[in-house]
Amino acid sequence: MSTEKIKQVPSAIIVNISQFFWGSSYYGMFGLLVAYFNKHLNISEAETMMILGAFGALGPILSALGGLFCDRFFGAKRGILLGYMLYILSYISLAYAALEYSQILSLLALSLTAFARGLSNTGPRTLIAKSYGSNQNVAMDSSFTYNYMLNNLGSFTARISFPILLVIISYQGAFLLSGILMVINVLILIFFKKHLISIGSDADFKPLTLKVIGAFLLALGGLVALINLSFNYLDITKNVVYVLAVAVFGFFIFEMTKSTVSEKKKMLVVLILLLQTLLFFLFYNLLYTAVIFYAINTMDTNFFGFSINPLVTQSFNPFWIIIVSPILAYIFSALEKNNKNPTIFTKFAIGLLFSSMAFLVLFISGLFPMENGRIASFWFLIAHFFQATAELLISALGVSALVRLTPKRSTGFVVGLQLVTLSVTSVFSAVLSQQVALPKGEHTMAEILGVYSPFFAYMSIIAFVGVIITLLLVPVCKKIVNSAEE
Repeated sequence: MSTEKIKQVPSAIIVNISQFFWGSSYYGMFGLLVAYFNKHLNISEAETMMILGAFGALGPILSALGGLFCDRFFGAKRGILLGYMLYILSYISLAYAALEYSQILSLLALSLTAFARGLSNTGPRTLIAKSYGSNQNVAMDSSFTYNYMLNNLGSFTARISFPILLVIISYQGAFLLSGILMVINVLILIFFKKHLISIGSDADFKPLTLKVIGAFLLALGGLVALINLSFNYLDITKNVVYVLAVAVFGFFIFEMTKSTVSEKKKMLVVLILLLQTLLFFLFYNLLYTAVIFYAINTMDTNFFGFSINPLVTQSFNPFWIIIVSPILAYIFSALEKNNKNPTIFTKFAIGLLFSSMAFLVLFISGLFPMENGRIASFWFLIAHFFQATAELLISALGVSALVRLTPKRSTGFVVGLQLVTLSVTSVFSAVLSQQVALPKGEHTMAEILGVYSPFFAYMSIIAFVGVIITLLLVPVCKKIVNSAEE
């Protein structure tokens, strides 16, 4: 029986509190983007989906590069603090763009946001991983789960409140509010920095050289300009994302060739887990393209007696994360104490099954419209329950597994590599969503459901096939890891 004591250390607690304010700030802004581009700037559904797909893709790819840069040269803590400051500048710029109804300025502001995300996104997970010893796996798992819970508590709060506040403070006010929340986040990290002094990547404990500072400034100017250019050439961007993803995965394989035999075996399992994560993120990203437009176009606004904006359905996912996170943490801790905790490979299979069920629910919703022809809001609540649970099983716990199986010299890079899977699928999901993008004009509910229902059915089937393949790989992965630890 495991005797490991589950205890959260101060450094991990501070990082997790900070994650709440990051979630409030970022997702408050992000949750408005679909309506901002489609309604405020009058951009078509198809183009809006591709812009969101490109934005979702570029941040994670930059996270892999940013994770590597911070691991080797800049430092995880420095990357977090400076990245959050750049977020503040980007939100102020986006507020001004909203005031001017400027698509050009909006895309430039999003370019800066993508860069800030790339610089800072792997940092919190790296700091959590560095907060625990090699014999504290359960405590680290628990901390990653709480990190997800607090991130989604911030997201839930923002995704409910921002659409309501939008009526009062407009888009520019909402984006400025995101900036204020990020300022609070920066102040927390500065005030409690004493709890973070002893942890960080190796580069955090080395002074910055002029060469590193120069490289950062060059990357800031060059990459922001390149990202902005990519928003204006979305077809090219799509192909570039695919190429960059192959290059980043290729670098990981190259790192494998320089590793010991034991490390190679573990990194092979990491590669398998990343490919399974790739499939999950395909369905995850559909929430912010096809599924949110499904809500906008079909959902009845009555939600248990309250009238809600369809944008609020985006809060259902973090709502379930908040509810399910502590339940899963308790269940897995109890199972661990009795040596019955399923392996991460089994948890991945269960997660994909839940994704399959989420899209099955969305398919069924189209078969049972209300008397007014629209879709009842509770269908979205149920679908998000399944997808949120899948997210906890695969994305949250997956980070912990990747960190444990990866050599410490590449921790930040591999955390970023997981985000590359999010990046590739962000674009691919946007491309898939083009099948359900409606042209401008009036459409009957029968026409709309005739587009969405088959699409959701296909997604459910694809996810279920992934479940079968993952289950077949469970014994293979366990055998590889066991041989690597002998």
